[in-house]
Amino acid sequence: MKHILIRKEKTNEFRTVENLVREAFWDVYRPGCNEHLLVHRLRNSSIHLPELSFTAEVDGRLAGAIFCSKAVIRRKDGGGQCVLTFGPLAVAPEFQRQGVGKALMEHTVKQAHSLDYPAIVIYGSPAYYSRFGFEPGEKYGVTDAEGVFRESLQLLPLKREICLAGCLEENSLYRISPEDICRFDAEFPPRQKHLRSSQILAGDFFDEPEDPAAHLAAENQRTAWRIIRNSGVLRAWESIGAEIRLVGSLRTGLLTRHRDIDLHIYTPELNPAESFRAVGLFASNPAVCGCTFRNLADTEEACLEWHAAYRAGDHTEWQLDMIQIRKGSRYDGFFERVAERITALLTPESRKTIRNLKYITPETEHIMGIEYCRAVIEGGVKSWEEFRQWRQSHPGEGIMDWCP
Repeated sequence: MKHILIRKEKTNEFRTVENLVREAFWDVYRPGCNEHLLVHRLRNSSIHLPELSFTAEVDGRLAGAIFCSKAVIRRKDGGGQCVLTFGPLAVAPEFQRQGVGKALMEHTVKQAHSLDYPAIVIYGSPAYYSRFGFEPGEKYGVTDAEGVFRESLQLLPLKREICLAGCLEENSLYRISPEDICRFDAEFPPRQKHLRSSQILAGDFFDEPEDPAAHLAAENQRTAWRIIRNSGVLRAWESIGAEIRLVGSLRTGLLTRHRDIDLHIYTPELNPAESFRAVGLFASNPAVCGCTFRNLADTEEACLEWHAAYRAGDHTEWQLDMIQIRKGSRYDGFFERVAERITALLTPESRKTIRNLKYITPETEHIMGIEYCRAVIEGGVKSWEEFRQWRQSHPGEGIMDWCP
């Protein structure tokens, strides 16, 4: 077994460690990842505990890292108890399943016992963390911020007798917007994002109950991610070796009133028989209530086009647009780049404007999402009247015509 050296992180390797974290989490829990930005933010925060944050070396090579911070369990009477938490725990892909994560965990827990904290509380896999002594938070009366006992909420007592009943508060540091991720990710080597069936946490959105448009957007995006996870659509396409990429309003975080999910499916060749096989697996889900197909393989677009109707658990009907594209063709990656550029250019104000325009659009109007984005980002549109005038002077300009 290779020797694993656990040590403190050095200031001159901050960006190297962030890149390691990025590689470790890429496409694991969501398309791309945000854990490397979390590490960047943690270092300069008041909750970070550098004395409990370590890196691992194997034969002189950086192999992993763990970051610890403070958290608060809030009691019903308003009082609070400070506890430890950690994350991310990252191991470079080439060193995974070689004991690096285990060594980092055991070293960190050992050091934590010497500090005056009652417990370590985390969100993680019970199957993995139970081997280090973690138990369900429910055993100690600890819930998430919304008062729900989560299976993934795990607790490791550091003292013999503890009384921690309450909810684990969510620190605003962990609220990372798509724009934040996109801007920070631009500082690293470019990587393609994929949507995989193994992803259990997807979607970065913020609910604002006092804002009807923002609240609807958050609700619809939650529903959209549930559909992606539960419908079997990813597993169906993966069964024929396809790569799935998310595009459109769900990718940019601008899904509001129009209930649609846009997936681009990449394969080396466009084989209609294989395509029908994948969609047949997806259509075996009883919630799929309709499907249409167009063969555009021999056109400039080089794609097979599927549109499925899906009835969600709340009885709303959704449309899944699944466009199968030949790898290496003209539009390989184009729509993903459009989504990334839109996300990078959005500000809180422009995001709110686009949401509101979508929210007040009459049901009889059929407007592409890209039109709202272009009008606001490029045209500076701020109201429905301005948007209506902008469309009149920019007829027929859609996603094929514009990349910001």
